[in-house]
Amino acid sequence: MKKIIFLFVFLAFIACQEDRSQKNTANENPSISVITKDMGCENCRMNLKRFIETSHAIQTTDGINHYYCSINCCTSAWSRNNYSNALVFGVDQKSIEYTPVENLYYVIGSKLPAVMSKVSKYAFKDSAVALQFKMEQEGDRIISYKKTFKMCEDELAKKMM
Repeated sequence: MKKIIFLFVFLAFIACQEDRSQKNTANENPSISVITKDMGCENCRMNLKRFIETSHAIQTTDGINHYYCSINCCTSAWSRNNYSNALVFGVDQKSIEYTPVENLYYVIGSKLPAVMSKVSKYAFKDSAVALQFKMEQEGDRIISYKKTFKMCEDELAKKMM
């Protein structure tokens, strides 16, 4: 009887530990390390590993992270789901890590391929690195996240027409 009670207490303890760890990971900032080889964009289902350099993520107010292949899919999800108080992250090209978009510079219109758009948009944490990339990849201009987001909204509106 003591063994059964011990087993029950032990299993209850393990179950509580698992639940606590899931809550902690939900509140962590988006991370490249959680992207698996089979994980798809939550908007278009394109493979996130393949498009990690243009990936963006939205962290909702409840701490859940949503991953997208590009700023265009992220903008589409933002508009469709009304994530008004959520945090947005983009992948910095140099570190290949998610960074708050307010800290990113976007090189628009480089010769590298665009993802879910006709115009490429690559993000950089360091403005000097962004400028170097713009020169090397024949980018059109460097703009802020807010301007890039507006550009994506306009592109989406044109697609809907």
